[in-house]
Amino acid sequence: MDSELLQYFIRKKINDYLKRQSYTRGQLRHKLLLLPFKYPHHKYYPHYTAEAVDVVLDKFVASGLINDQEIAMARCNFWMEKSWSNRKILDQLKHKLFLDKEVLEECKQLLSDREELEFTDKIKKQLNEKIARWQAKNLDKRAISQKIYTYLAQKSYSSDSIRSLLKEIWNHDD
Repeated sequence: MDSELLQYFIRKKINDYLKRQSYTRGQLRHKLLLLPFKYPHHKYYPHYTAEAVDVVLDKFVASGLINDQEIAMARCNFWMEKSWSNRKILDQLKHKLFLDKEVLEECKQLLSDREELEFTDKIKKQLNEKIARWQAKNLDKRAISQKIYTYLAQKSYSSDSIRSLLKEIWNHDD
């Protein structure tokens, strides 16, 4: 297949994706390179190569239609507002948005300025409700602390943040 024609169909497919929502370069690359495997008998998809996809994506990035940094910062801020831990946010940025190292470093910088516990009002409220239930079941302080630790660890909070939150909770009760 002619490379110009192939690039045309790749551009067309990228436009279809971008009409629905914004994607990072890595996400689009991933989606486009999966198409030949998902639809091996399609007329055009089996011809999609990494080189052809990269050429077209580079043009979209150069024109500003794809802006990884803008998308990453928007998602990062959205997830911070949802009280996600820094580790969980970085995992999502790395594994769901397929960001390159430079953009990831900028996101890490944004997250390093944020103290995880600033964004835990919702979590604290949930924990206070859980603690009340656990105390009603006559669980001791140690058992409750273990449950809190497990709960927050599952939400990807760091052990330092969890310990600090436990101190705050138990000092508050005294």
